[in-house]
Amino acid sequence: MDEAIGELRAMLARARPTAGTFEQRRARWTTTFQAYCPVPAGTSVTPWQDADVGGEWVIAHGVGGGRDHVLIHFHGGGYTAGSAPAYRGLAARLSAACARPVLAVDYRLAPEHPFPAALDDCVAAYRWLVRSVGVAPANIVLAGDSAGGNFMVATMLRLRSAGETLPAAAVGLSAQFDMSLSGESVTSRAHRDPMISPESIRNCAAAYIGAADPRDPLVSPLFADLRGLPPLLLQVGSEEMLRDDNFRMTAKAKEAGVEAAFEEWPDMVHVWHMFSDRLADARKALERIGAFVQHHSPTAATGVRR
Repeated sequence: MDEAIGELRAMLARARPTAGTFEQRRARWTTTFQAYCPVPAGTSVTPWQDADVGGEWVIAHGVGGGRDHVLIHFHGGGYTAGSAPAYRGLAARLSAACARPVLAVDYRLAPEHPFPAALDDCVAAYRWLVRSVGVAPANIVLAGDSAGGNFMVATMLRLRSAGETLPAAAVGLSAQFDMSLSGESVTSRAHRDPMISPESIRNCAAAYIGAADPRDPLVSPLFADLRGLPPLLLQVGSEEMLRDDNFRMTAKAKEAGVEAAFEEWPDMVHVWHMFSDRLADARKALERIGAFVQHHSPTAATGVRR
């Protein structure tokens, strides 16, 4: 383990961001995550709104403002916290790596709005981008970190069921796919994960699920029929409680004939991509995402380093 990741782990251990009640977490979430992942200079941020869902357009410095190729980002926060502004720095880094604007989605939060409210919002954002903005599905890539990775796959399942054209590809950053928490790493790596605690993952899951079945495929996409989904790239750190969610999802996707790549990054913590100003592996992971997106939804540019 190098010095940078050791210092980061120590920082997170001193003040675990997922600790406390939902209200306490929300109160500090934006300040904390903007400090973790500052917005790079020159980033363009513009609000967007359609009916009951909205968010931000985030465009990195050096990336064109055209809306012909777009990355949709569903943020994390354990279904109960987080926002587009809180994750603006990560959205900007994704915009730079993927050489396209990012449509960051502000979905409703549990427990006030349990399943399927947030998923409804994510689906609505995709439909708005296609129907109102006019972006072709072949030029759209979905990305989600943590809870947002769940919505990334569940959104495609809903679109597939409705007979709608799916995006070109999708990327998960430390995603959660199993709300029944049956993955072996949820237990075996709990003491190694400085970001998520067993208490917080259980409480957040219960708040989001509400009265639903935790094995409902739209709640836990791990239990879905994944046939027909576009190519997937799933990145996860070796120290994460959610490691097995990503390993099992990759295996199940491949069994269904989906092109799927699983990347386990040694020593990395939950959504380490946010710490690209101090972690070389965060910068490398973002570059890998950019190459994957460019391969499946190419633009004239190849990305801007951040």
